[in-house]
Amino acid sequence: MHVRPLAGSAGLAGFSTVRLVVAGLVVCLLASACARRATRGQAIETAAARSSSAPVTSADAACTIPFRLVDDQIVVLVTINGRIRVEMVLDTGFGSEGALLLDPELGRQLGLEYAQRVDLGGGGRGAPSTAHVAVGATLQLSGVTFPNQPLLVLDDGSKYAQWSVKGIIGRTVMTRPVEIDYEGKVLNILSAVPNPPERSGEPFSLTFVQGIPVARAVVVREGGKEVPVELLVDTGASDALLLRPVSHPRLGVPTRVIASSSGVMGEGLAGSMKGFVGRVEELRLGGFTLDNVVAIFLDETTMGTASPLVGNGLLGSEVLQRFTVLFDYAGERMFLRPNASFGRRFDFDMAGLVMQARGDGSFTVLDVIQDSTAARAGLTGGDVLVAIDGKDVRALTSEVVFSKLREQGRQVEVTVERGGARLTRTVTLERLI
Repeated sequence: MHVRPLAGSAGLAGFSTVRLVVAGLVVCLLASACARRATRGQAIETAAARSSSAPVTSADAACTIPFRLVDDQIVVLVTINGRIRVEMVLDTGFGSEGALLLDPELGRQLGLEYAQRVDLGGGGRGAPSTAHVAVGATLQLSGVTFPNQPLLVLDDGSKYAQWSVKGIIGRTVMTRPVEIDYEGKVLNILSAVPNPPERSGEPFSLTFVQGIPVARAVVVREGGKEVPVELLVDTGASDALLLRPVSHPRLGVPTRVIASSSGVMGEGLAGSMKGFVGRVEELRLGGFTLDNVVAIFLDETTMGTASPLVGNGLLGSEVLQRFTVLFDYAGERMFLRPNASFGRRFDFDMAGLVMQARGDGSFTVLDVIQDSTAARAGLTGGDVLVAIDGKDVRALTSEVVFSKLREQGRQVEVTVERGGARLTRTVTLERLI
């Protein structure tokens, strides 16, 4: 399994889900989740109101913005105030206008003057992250300009120094209809939803919680138990599905699950987040049915201040990538159109590694699944994955790295750095869940 900052969803603000769901950037967990909380959202809205009533794009016609997938997160290049170009996660779980910068040095380079300081809250048991807010920034993505935007700049970015991105952007980009073409790896920013709308796919009504879209779905549990759920739609969450068992009497942890040695499945803005990995028999989204979906069942004790936002859980990137997705925030709807990946099997890292991408292209091993082939080979949390089968992972995309660790029965040579030394271990990949 790979992890990421839960950047999104306020995601959990950070459970960007290890695999970031953590999200906020994280891990799987809600990051993506990365920055979102009531206190923060209210404070940012206040600051944004001083700057502009609403973000506006300068382009009137449709525009195409390329992106790359890193840890299953959409990464776009954003120019700030015409001076600095920063890679950011496009995170629908980031429900505030503007952007979050993870490196305070960027604020110094931009010469920002701060209007106020806010508490970001977020998933995890540690102390919440704090940020300063500057107003009046200009954000540019290819041919589209968003003027008068607030910028949140973390006070302490040390624990995010190794992350592969330096920022998060969300609601601002959704001023107009946005189509995410996962196959073509482009965002199509449209002047209007195509007519007739059905050309864009099956429509889904959205509601919003602090600027984060929420869609209805049905989870089918063991024994055919159908559970209606409301899920945050979070492009910043790497995993397919994150569920909060305490939110519904029939959303308990399944009989068969796996977990890391410490239970950590990702990193939130306020620290590590824990949970279990299992499967649900079906995930029903309108007329679409996805079978045997891998899900993270979150430990409520590590949800932190993210709990009130999450509802029943998150719908993450591993599901969304199976569609071309069109978001129409103004119309409070989204459209899903299956792509070539729709029938792809849901799988978990078969070596048993819980990883997070680093800025240099390597991967930090956050933890190892109990009794996995990686655990038996002596790999452990804190190792840094640098090569697979002798190939430097920095020369590979994260998609390729993860795919190499999801081939049932294959023997793989894994090279890690530990304490300044390099260790190579051979692991046989096996389906863990």
